[in-house]
Amino acid sequence: MQRGFFGAAPVVIFYLLLATFVFFLTVYAFPRWYLRHRIQNKDWQAADIFREIFVSIISILTGSLLLQVPYSAFFKAHSLVYQDPGYYGFVYIPFSFLLLLFLHDTNFYFFHRLLHRPFLFKTVHYLHHRSTHPSIFAASSFHPIETIFLTFWIIPITFLIPLNATMLSSTTILIYLHTFFFHYGVELLPRRFRSNKIGGWINTTTNHDLHHLELQSNFGSFLIFWDWCFRTLKSPTKSGAA
Repeated sequence: MQRGFFGAAPVVIFYLLLATFVFFLTVYAFPRWYLRHRIQNKDWQAADIFREIFVSIISILTGSLLLQVPYSAFFKAHSLVYQDPGYYGFVYIPFSFLLLLFLHDTNFYFFHRLLHRPFLFKTVHYLHHRSTHPSIFAASSFHPIETIFLTFWIIPITFLIPLNATMLSSTTILIYLHTFFFHYGVELLPRRFRSNKIGGWINTTTNHDLHHLELQSNFGSFLIFWDWCFRTLKSPTKSGAA
């Protein structure tokens, strides 16, 4: 337990430094760019930011304790995580990367929709949705129970699918950074990219910001695939939110 909390300290510090740096860079260093690209036409409130920071620290500590499992002796002896990038062939690494992202999206979408059922929303997910105008500090602002389910999925996957250790770590970082900028409140993707045949399948900060406002649409993570399949996709431009 002590090692788990101690191991979480660098993650907490990284979160605080990165979020603070991006926030001040956006609002104070480039205010004109921020005002031109922000999604909602209002300012963030200090009380909301402090709440997001406090909840995020608790969430990061919870997730870090859970992720001690991949470093245990049992895990190293029995999981399918491997070190040598050529063990299954180099072509397998990008394939497993795309598969891992798809599995993450699948877990995120269906668990996210479950969290919007009345009981779970009131008792768990509402804590995250108190941020109707999320700032970048809301990226990790989850109830501990939500953090466990959003993190735990990767553990059984490593016993079912061979995954290169470096690729797994890199994908985990990518997922975190995506979640980080998913709550930025500022759209980074150019409109032209968002409307082409490839970029049009990528979920945007604007889409997720609308989810925080209207609750019943845009449940996906990286891609809009599952939202498209289950007709829960809502265009911010059509709703008037953009």
